[in-house]
Amino acid sequence: MKPLFLQTSSNNPHYQGMVSDHKERHLAYCEKWGYDYLEDTTHIKTGWDIMEIIRKHMILGRCSHIFWIDADTFVADFSRDMRETLPSWAFMAATIHPYPWGANQPVYHINTGIMYFKCNSMAIAFLHTLLSNRDKFSDNQVGINWLLIGGTESNIWQSGFKMLNCEWNNNYHDQPQRPIVSAHHGHLDPENRRKLMQEVALRYPF
Repeated sequence: MKPLFLQTSSNNPHYQGMVSDHKERHLAYCEKWGYDYLEDTTHIKTGWDIMEIIRKHMILGRCSHIFWIDADTFVADFSRDMRETLPSWAFMAATIHPYPWGANQPVYHINTGIMYFKCNSMAIAFLHTLLSNRDKFSDNQVGINWLLIGGTESNIWQSGFKMLNCEWNNNYHDQPQRPIVSAHHGHLDPENRRKLMQEVALRYPF
């Protein structure tokens, strides 16, 4: 089975444009590393919908990994295989980003704009647990952070979670370094975010 490079977007034309702007890049990346590429056109309203889509494709049992990246994200460094993010013991990998909060008190949170999954029983159990408790959390990122960091049983899931360096989800306005994956989560309105992504992508020809 091959890894699956999965992208989704809402019906906002600017987010759809972000996906189409970088599709040729991502198809070339998938060809280089032997991934299947898929744009899931299911209507996306919330982050929970994304988690349902990831779970759906995982349960189908047709892929070895699922690498989900948000519409406002593109691969910058073609020399790195996303499978590097998941050692043998890990079912999930993501970055943890610090944000200032008060006087010199950064808040650390798992950023869910890019998620790396190995398709195995632990990943499926994690997604089932997350989605069955969705009513307890304001959004999927809060739920994932609770299960992996703050929850009473977080040690269970932490044993299979790999924390990545920010280069694997380099949010342009927070971690301005050379990215493997260049992200622009929550930065600017969608129209201007798309324009910025187009400008930044020119620095990383493929």
